[in-house]
Amino acid sequence: MKILVVRFKQIGDAILSSVICKSLKETYPDAKVDYVLYDHVAPLFEHQDYLNKVISISKDEQKIHLNI
Repeated sequence: MKILVVRFKQIGDAILSSVICKSLKETYPDAKVDYVLYDHVAPLFEHQDYLNKVISISKDEQKIHLNI
């Protein structure tokens, strides 16, 4: 199973949402849990054992992909 958690908020919201990632990994230990965050927040989560991959995106990249 692959799970992608996307969180385009600031540091506090990303920290609170990381609990969801940890809970998902505990509930589904064989799942691949990836977390998408803004690039200035992503380094906080790069070495968490409950995340398989941290994907960072800049605000400019988000605007391009969402056509904002």
